[in-house]
Amino acid sequence: MNTGAKIRRAREAKGLSRFELCRKVGISPSWLRNIEVNNSSINLMDAALIAKFLDVRIEELVGDSIEELVGEE
Repeated sequence: MNTGAKIRRAREAKGLSRFELCRKVGISPSWLRNIEVNNSSINLMDAALIAKFLDVRIEELVGDSIEELVGEE
């Protein structure tokens, strides 16, 4: 499962709409939609902010892709 799908799953588990999460975190709904449908990638800082708000560990959202987020190969 990709990072966007994990974010969507965590958001829905909290009972939040995309717009509610965006308003609380201060990000664009269209940007989050692109993340959730895997059309855009997310940076580590935004992933950490979303994880904190959703009360999940960042590893639960990014998993194996953390190396990509920090620029390691």
